[in-house]
Amino acid sequence: REAQLDEEGQFLVRIIYDDSKTYDLVAAASKVLKKESKEEDFYEDLDRFEENGTQESRISPYTFCKAFPFHIIFDRDLVVTQCGNAIYRVLPQLQPGYCNLLSVFSLVRPHIDISFHGILSHINTVFVLRSKEGLLDVEKLECEDELTGTEISCLRLKGQMIYLPEADSILFLCSPSVMNLDDLTRRGLYLSDIPLHDATRDLVLLGEQFREEYKLTQELEILTDRLQHTLRALEDEKKKTDTLLYSVLPPSVANELRHKRPVPAKRYDNVTILFSGIVGFNAFCSKHASGEGAMKIVNLLNDLYTRFDILTDSRRNPFVYKVSNDPRKFRSPISPGTPRPCFHEGQEGAHASLVFVQKVHRD
Repeated sequence: REAQLDEEGQFLVRIIYDDSKTYDLVAAASKVLKKESKEEDFYEDLDRFEENGTQESRISPYTFCKAFPFHIIFDRDLVVTQCGNAIYRVLPQLQPGYCNLLSVFSLVRPHIDISFHGILSHINTVFVLRSKEGLLDVEKLECEDELTGTEISCLRLKGQMIYLPEADSILFLCSPSVMNLDDLTRRGLYLSDIPLHDATRDLVLLGEQFREEYKLTQELEILTDRLQHTLRALEDEKKKTDTLLYSVLPPSVANELRHKRPVPAKRYDNVTILFSGIVGFNAFCSKHASGEGAMKIVNLLNDLYTRFDILTDSRRNPFVYKVSNDPRKFRSPISPGTPRPCFHEGQEGAHASLVFVQKVHRD
């Protein structure tokens, strides 16, 4: 019926094959091969087709263990019948035919009682197995992995369960649960143990790249903090330098030096210099020659210098400039008319002297 042969074709076939099953096979083969059954080369092609159809695709256990280094096959009694090369190397307790799965692994996910029937009922769920404590021969550098939070002395396997009806067994096709190369080597594994078709290899490399980038980010943050601290310290030092610069030089000169511009020398034809001092300063120093008296002298000078600096501030007296202080005799030369020239420098000097005297006597 499938071959849609005419009456004559059916008659010829039934003469050669005396059963309907063979007739149906020949009719189907004629449809697939697109040849009539009465052609001479039809049966040669049919025999060749049957030979190719009966050949099964086989793979040896050795090749399978090499292609899938992370797999475990166990029967209904949970006895391991086969395991991958990488798993067997780090867990030699997995002796095929002798080792029970529960003696080496504990089920992490899903939360069920591990049994053959229980696994079949959750065949579409992701399974996570963890090796029991003390079975994995690794150096215990630390208690937990910094990224995964899992015990380094245990091997976590994550994968799927596949039922094998021809062997009435279950294949656990899995991959190690690791995040970087250090996590891999701590468990006695290498990157070459993970096959090229496994996405875990890319995950490990990405995890290693992420960890290096994370370290660089941390170092960059530390350097940024140090740079900010250095910049703040530099700004503080600049402020101190500017304060010192403006305290010893005229503002016009200090501004030029602050902007790194040359200050040309100038000649002033008319200036007035005012010398100020304390009457009886030498006698006062002789009277207070002791340790406590020396502090009185220092406090007196600091107080006077502070008052004079306020009075000679360029914002209050733009035409008056204090040249220097002589702490030995307390002489303060003041030069009206410099560096800003004026036509009444004598008047400015006299006014400054009167203000100094009034300020001292008033306080």
